[in-house]
Amino acid sequence: MTDPRLEGQKLKRVAFTEEQIARRVRQLGDEITAAYPDGDLVVLGLLKGSFIFVSDLVRQVRRSLQVDFLVAASYGAVAAALAVGMFGAHVPQDRL
Repeated sequence: MTDPRLEGQKLKRVAFTEEQIARRVRQLGDEITAAYPDGDLVVLGLLKGSFIFVSDLVRQVRRSLQVDFLVAASYGAVAAALAVGMFGAHVPQDRL
């Protein structure tokens, strides 16, 4: 069975198994729960690449929290490639 995400390319190696990743995400959830037992907790992810990881992670955190995502955009080509704007509900707009 071929993974459609590989678009016909042969898989060279598996760096981490599904089980290893799931175990580490559970550990991270435990660590976050222990480190931040009280107060407001906002988990920020950077779109688009982190949304699956963030969703897996927050399911392992055993306390109330809010989830938000940031969008990064670069402006211009070569010289301005390092200028990055961040947009999200938890990013103060006066910092843009």
